[in-house]
Amino acid sequence: MLKINIALAVALAGLMAGPAQAADANRFSGVSLPILGFPGGGVTREFVQHPSFAENLCAMDWNTLRLQVVWSFLDSQEKVDEAILILKDLVTVLDGVRGCAGQSRFYLIVDFHQFRFGPDCGGHGIPSGKIAPPTATPSDLNCPFLAFEGFWRNAELRAEWNRFAMQVVAELPDIADVNRDWLTIAIEPINEPVAGSEVRLFDGNPVQQAFKVWYYVASGQSGQIDSRLLPFYREFLQAVADTVPPHRLATFLSQTFFVMDPFLFDHLAFTVPIGRGITIGSDGNYSNARSLKTLTVRGTSYSANWLAGPHHYVGAYDPANPIPTFGSLGKYLLYSATNPFVNRAQMEKRFQKWDERFRVEAGMHVFVGEYGTYTRLPAYKAWIQDVNEFATRYTLGGLWYQYRQDLFTDDQTSYNLLRRFDDDGVPYPLDVQRLKCGEQFGSMVETIFGRCVDPF
Repeated sequence: MLKINIALAVALAGLMAGPAQAADANRFSGVSLPILGFPGGGVTREFVQHPSFAENLCAMDWNTLRLQVVWSFLDSQEKVDEAILILKDLVTVLDGVRGCAGQSRFYLIVDFHQFRFGPDCGGHGIPSGKIAPPTATPSDLNCPFLAFEGFWRNAELRAEWNRFAMQVVAELPDIADVNRDWLTIAIEPINEPVAGSEVRLFDGNPVQQAFKVWYYVASGQSGQIDSRLLPFYREFLQAVADTVPPHRLATFLSQTFFVMDPFLFDHLAFTVPIGRGITIGSDGNYSNARSLKTLTVRGTSYSANWLAGPHHYVGAYDPANPIPTFGSLGKYLLYSATNPFVNRAQMEKRFQKWDERFRVEAGMHVFVGEYGTYTRLPAYKAWIQDVNEFATRYTLGGLWYQYRQDLFTDDQTSYNLLRRFDDDGVPYPLDVQRLKCGEQFGSMVETIFGRCVDPF
């Protein structure tokens, strides 16, 4: 997709004066490795150690991998230890392939991942029973908003999240130091944080829902940026400082960057041209995120490097799997990239807004932390091409979500860039799941990354 060789000093020190078009060589290109520990589909040691994995990395010339680490799946010390071994295996594989296709530096993002809060809301992340009494049911779209309200209010639960993450972070200084000539470690404290809500946003008729969501986005979420999200990131930074040995902290921070994933509705920024126009997405201010760049420990100030990593899925959902409770207009917006509301012009406005909000306000360069679509979308190739174009112009690159293994076949050589099952548990066709060059959807790989090279 986007040519690699990121200039580390530029990307981390924030020296560019304008959008990413000012430095075309500075790019992330790569994929997310999904859900470490997930039964029946997460990354395993066997997958990472399989020769075809290294061959694919080498052939495709990727320079960035994002490894999802999920607390609710790693619910024992034995599983945490296994996850750390997978992390070390991954570094060994990267070391083995560097230079084979011109890569001079790799970026490994350790992502402490959640989706829909956790099992209590039908997702993964925070283990079951951490928010009591139960806030909702897994089928309730309100659940993660209500549950996160409890998370932001519960200092001990946030501390538990950090204690889990620090088991992995404790291993990173050695990895960063030994491989400093070619590897940069990144840490994403939490994936897709959600601003809390005391109100059930998605109850009532469509008009009532629209007003509640509008108020939540305009007031509730925006107000929580400074009161909840940024303090959480500061707590995480402090936990890192308490975990890394004091004499190594300055060096580790200089070798590392952190990823700020903004609130859910700050991933969005586009207008609906009805009447005078309706803005969808929060206009929250991230100016105070600049304070994350300084960490004071026992009277000594340290610099911490941050990049913003918003996600991009608008216009990219699979129309075969409508989201419950969304009205027909909402589904139209989410599922089709070629309509009056979601199109090239609106997409570029989103990237311009990200540049304004995160690079200018927060003082952080931007990359697309996740993006992806499914092949059932009629215009999926055009959507990918538009994303690539604007990511090149306004950001430091993007990471496709996701590179999966398939535990139901011996074919480990394909580019498995889509889920195996849809939301109803129905398998996608094999030629959709496993993408080889020359096959029906092999051109998807080339559309995303600008090349399609079969393993050796």
